[in-house]
Amino acid sequence: MKKLIVSVILICTGCVSSILKAPAPKLNKNIQLSNLPSDYERSKDTDLPAWRNTKSGVRIGVYSDCENLDARLSDAHHIVSDSLEKKIQQSDDIETIEGRKYFMKAFTGEIEASPIEVETAAFRLDDCIVLSSLSGHPGRIANHKTDWIDFLKKIEFKK
Repeated sequence: MKKLIVSVILICTGCVSSILKAPAPKLNKNIQLSNLPSDYERSKDTDLPAWRNTKSGVRIGVYSDCENLDARLSDAHHIVSDSLEKKIQQSDDIETIEGRKYFMKAFTGEIEASPIEVETAAFRLDDCIVLSSLSGHPGRIANHKTDWIDFLKKIEFKK
């Protein structure tokens, strides 16, 4: 049950490192993140930025890849989805929000036999790919999607 509480993006940190034999994903130091509403608390158990909603347990996580300039946005989601057991892809869309193109995917699955629902968004920011996830118990993340989208729209490079 404890792993379910931990964000899918955080669980994948070690997965990516061992699968690709590369360092664990990080957030580029030049990427600036906005604040989430006050009922989200920053996770202290990871180097990656991640927040947990104190009321619902829903998680928001983010990381960037500024090394693989040839990588496709549509392929970035595997970093999160590969950690799910019994994974079912629910949707695969391209959305443009305030002029930025997002590759959005939604999954359901399990982590250690506990059900989980995950939405991911991948987009380019200058020469980086940014991947963010919204995850939680099935049926809970829909109430937090507006917070997540508002957060995504404000991610930018420091000026």
